Amino acid sequence: MSAKNTEVFCSGVFAFDVGPSKTRFHLHTKLVAWHSEPLSAMMSNGMKETQDRVAVLEHVNADTFARFAEYVYAGDYSAAAPVKIETGVKEKVEEGDTDPRPSVSSPRARVMRQRARSRANVCDWMDDVAAPEDEAIVKQHQISSPFPIDAVPGRNQLFTNSYEYKPTLLSHAQVAIFAQEYLIPNLQDMAASKLSVALGRFDCTESRTTSIAELCRYVYDNTPDDTGSHLEPGSLRDVVLQYTSKNCDVLVASSCFRELLAEGGLFAPELLQRIARSVWGPARRQH
Repeated sequence: MSAKNTEVFCSGVFAFDVGPSKTRFHLHTKLVAWHSEPLSAMMSNGMKETQDRVAVLEHVNADTFARFAEYVYAGDYSAAAPVKIETGVKEKVEEGDTDPRPSVSSPRARVMRQRARSRANVCDWMDDVAAPEDEAIVKQHQISSPFPIDAVPGRNQLFTNSYEYKPTLLSHAQVAIFAQEYLIPNLQDMAASKLSVALGRFDCTESRTTSIAELCRYVYDNTPDDTGSHLEPGSLRDVVLQYTSKNCDVLVASSCFRELLAEGGLFAPELLQRIARSVWGPARRQH
């Protein structure tokens, strides 16, 4: 064992009472301090927390903090598992909250089938193209589950309609936002990359539009407004905008997504800007 590791395990532990239920975690003080300056200051500020060796993080989700603990000890974390949809619930979900489907013989139906085939062709092409930055961060990790959450799925390893994946997607966003608050840039980048990889394999269907709308709302409610016309590549906002702009034809048919657009804030204009850039290119000027 290296001297650095010896120092960690001899440093003693610090307790964190997390969430409204104050779930208690015991983590090695030095290890936490190495990863987060704000948490380090909390453990050594001479206040009541330092004297009792207990800090209260009531606003933090306990599962999110558990993923942070997993990260500081293992260098990685596991996403939330998808939830099995009961048969009756699944049928209700698949009805969706979207506008009624056109008849199979209508012109709109023919257009929608053509769009679906185009998206399928694009997905087949993308399976053969490397996504080095996002997938390289997580490709070495293999998790056995209905969807390989922490691994890079291969061809045809897609999300299934038998499971609800909103907890999985939100868990990555929650970790990234926690890491943003406590200044843990490597964890923040990892979580955003994991979300990007997961969304890259998440086929946008009518029954999944609510999950996407809630993910976008959570990201925009919990990240600072960016200044300027371009968002930082790889940020949470960039990740959700990339996905929603590519799937806007499905999403805008959903009442919950339209409600999100009508709420105000920067999501709607930034999505519109992203769509315009994809159509006309970044160099087009407003007149």
